[in-house]
Amino acid sequence: MTAPHFHTRLSLSKDLEKLGLRAGDMVMVHAAMSRLGRLLNGPDMFIDALGDVVGLSGTIVAYTDWNGAYDELLGEDGRVPGEWRGHIAPFDPATSRAIRDNGIFPEFLRTRPGARRSGNPGASVAAIGARSDWLTGRPSARLWLWRGLSPRQTRGGRRQGADGGCAARHDDPSPPCRASG
Repeated sequence: MTAPHFHTRLSLSKDLEKLGLRAGDMVMVHAAMSRLGRLLNGPDMFIDALGDVVGLSGTIVAYTDWNGAYDELLGEDGRVPGEWRGHIAPFDPATSRAIRDNGIFPEFLRTRPGARRSGNPGASVAAIGARSDWLTGRPSARLWLWRGLSPRQTRGGRRQGADGGCAARHDDPSPPCRASG
């Protein structure tokens, strides 16, 4: 019987380096974990591999938003009616879950020891690494980083994986996204 193929921390680190990630990079990750294949030790190992590549001077970031899905309750005035307000938990950066629409990666990163989260419920990010305090400290001051930018339009460099995801680099001015193989 042939053993199934599993990605290891080392194999993923090498793949991330092939995509162009380097020590000191700040990388915003939006990943469909199922598209990465079988990961030995799951999403935590992927975070470890990212950390191995960007090193102590780098930063890993994920868009968390907030899983306070109450939009359908909003009245015509854009407010939650009084009868529902007591049932909706307030946003708490330390305990409010990441929105499920973005997959499992943001929640794994958010709950990682040492992770920081910004205080804006509708545009929160989680980060670990050298610049995590800078990114999450003042949400209004950092919001410009995320406004209107998709992975293919990210400021700085970008590298595209075979599944279409881009790994953004802050120090590479404008290489095109490309398929890697």
